[in-house]
Amino acid sequence: MTAASIVRIATLALAFGATSCSKTRDLSAADFDVYYFLPKESQGRVLGTVKGLEACGSLAWSQARSDMAPADSWSYICCLVEAENRCVEKHR
Repeated sequence: MTAASIVRIATLALAFGATSCSKTRDLSAADFDVYYFLPKESQGRVLGTVKGLEACGSLAWSQARSDMAPADSWSYICCLVEAENRCVEKHR
């Protein structure tokens, strides 16, 4: 699966309300794909895969600082990765 395909899937998941926030899972030890969105881009960018929800947010904020993007001009989602499923749940 290409990065563009993963971004499309994540975008659709957001648009159609993918599941979110598992209360029973240890999210600090889970793997997440980090998706970063700017309004001037037609699709988001995959920044990479990290371990832990906190690391996901940190990577997105680091990218925003690198892009010198104002806080209200970008967004991100963290997609929980389980085996072959690249976006089981979305988190922030």
